[in-house]
Amino acid sequence: MKKFSCKILSVMLTVCLLFGSLAALSQAKMDGYVLTVNDARAILRASVGIDKMTDADDLKLADMNFDSKLTVDDARAVLRLSVRLDVIDGKTYNNEYEALASGHYVISATYTENDPKDGSHSGSLIVSKTERTMKLDIGGLLEMAGMDTKEMMEMLGAFDGFTPSSILFSNNKISICSDSSKESISMNADAFGDDFSEVQKEMSSFIPALHSSLSQANSKKSATCNGKSCTVYVFNEKDEKGTNYTANVYMSGKKLVKIDYATTAGYVFKSLVVKSFSRAVAASDITLKGYEDIDASDFLK
Repeated sequence: MKKFSCKILSVMLTVCLLFGSLAALSQAKMDGYVLTVNDARAILRASVGIDKMTDADDLKLADMNFDSKLTVDDARAVLRLSVRLDVIDGKTYNNEYEALASGHYVISATYTENDPKDGSHSGSLIVSKTERTMKLDIGGLLEMAGMDTKEMMEMLGAFDGFTPSSILFSNNKISICSDSSKESISMNADAFGDDFSEVQKEMSSFIPALHSSLSQANSKKSATCNGKSCTVYVFNEKDEKGTNYTANVYMSGKKLVKIDYATTAGYVFKSLVVKSFSRAVAASDITLKGYEDIDASDFLK
């Protein structure tokens, strides 16, 4: 592998920080639920009508994909949790929006920003997040910035075998990962000093204005989105400059379909269209297990 320059780290981190915040990363805890193979079996039996599950909290947790029914998919999800292939925060939620607001999730979505002067910029984002870690797919972020991975590597000077695929923030450590070579290049966030802190201050969360419950909405209405009949929960918000706007949350039953952010005049300046959502995060997304981790200081020049 060729020597790794500070420039590539800086560019990647700047692009990623445009859409992700490191503000609230602290260890997730299991609040009363230690799932076992027996739990997976119980859900499987309930899904085929052999047994019934009646406890309200158990039903909330067992409906892993928020489709309002118990299925084989739910049993499979709990089985993965029982053997620690995936992790959850151990809490129960009424819908995907509440789980998203909790800060422990995996989401795949199309993220679009609309600017009256610069036009629209879109990217397909995949984010895995717990209270302590956040993993961002680099491809979608570069797409949002109008670049692709190959173009960026050619611009910065490619190095053998390492094609960045994701960036992981964990324990004040920043790691750029290559799925193709199974290598990661890591450094402590404080190595960026004041420059890194300033970038953090200027960036906001890519999914702002989340609330713990849809019941906190100021109003709601009906609408159709992507062919689905939805209830739209409207939250009246105000940004740091004091400008009023609305966060419009489109829900199809318990499933989150879209969040639009609009001015009071109705102009949608930011939109998140959900492709898939999970309250369970793969254990492989929150560690560097399986990667050869290299200290970035060995490559800085």
